[in-house]
Amino acid sequence: MTRPIATLALLLLLALPVWAGQPIPARCVDAVDGDSLRVELDGVLVDVRLLGIDAPEYDQAPWGEVATAFAKDWCARAGVVGLELDVQERDRYRRTLAYVWSGQSMLNLELIQRGLAVPYTWPPNVAHATEIAAAQDQARAARAGFWKDGGLAQSPHDFRKVKSVGE
Repeated sequence: MTRPIATLALLLLLALPVWAGQPIPARCVDAVDGDSLRVELDGVLVDVRLLGIDAPEYDQAPWGEVATAFAKDWCARAGVVGLELDVQERDRYRRTLAYVWSGQSMLNLELIQRGLAVPYTWPPNVAHATEIAAAQDQARAARAGFWKDGGLAQSPHDFRKVKSVGE
């Protein structure tokens, strides 16, 4: 991102609290991976990290590719989405943290329900933690996604840690 565009994007993000309590409308451009999207907000591309979940990394075969493909398809079908913020608006990488909605469907929750992500709660962002945890219990009982194999061999968080040590 060039400096002026980055500054504009930051100013737009600082204006987000004006929308408090209301989903912020944005156009879903693409899924970067299973738990990250790129959206267009007032003409500016913004990176979004899905709150409350952690999807397998793309090279965490085969589920990273499956989660990414699902998120890409969901994003393409959704078009315009609503970004629901929680307490913390951005992460250390300056991505917007959000629950992403299309109508009554929340992408974060759908990934959990389909066994394509695990809960990943980082307080104070806990608005949907209870329903996300319940959705994982249901996905596990239904043997959805990676639960049909008994779950992931390694959590996405641990996979990233081991991968970064090897690089």
